[in-house]
Amino acid sequence: MNYWISSTMISPNAFLSFPDCRVPDDHAISDLAMYNYVEMRMHVNSKWFMFRKYLDNFLHFMMPRTIVPLYTMVTFTQIRYHEVIKRSKWQTKVINAGLCVLGAAATATGIYVLHKFSNVNIHMERIRNLIFIFK
Repeated sequence: MNYWISSTMISPNAFLSFPDCRVPDDHAISDLAMYNYVEMRMHVNSKWFMFRKYLDNFLHFMMPRTIVPLYTMVTFTQIRYHEVIKRSKWQTKVINAGLCVLGAAATATGIYVLHKFSNVNIHMERIRNLIFIFK
């Protein structure tokens, strides 16, 4: 064995550090496989899932170095698997926060427009009448 190590110029420390280097990726591959199974089983037919998939692809088209879909990271890049999971979680947090801010802004704008440009009292009176009809 020592002859083989010296003849191929492989450091003896390489064998000792190999498990430290590869074990996180092995666990990550297992997690990615389980996530893929759950995704295929439950989420593929979901409208929210399809929306997020299109949004991820659109953001990747607009910002290819910042947002990379999970499938693309796993299949077409040299990023280590445990880094793929970390990056995917970060991207999901950022995109969800952006969607929350966008939703809150749209809601606030809608309330403002409703209050500013319509007669709210008439609408509130109609709503009260409908509630009393159903009681």
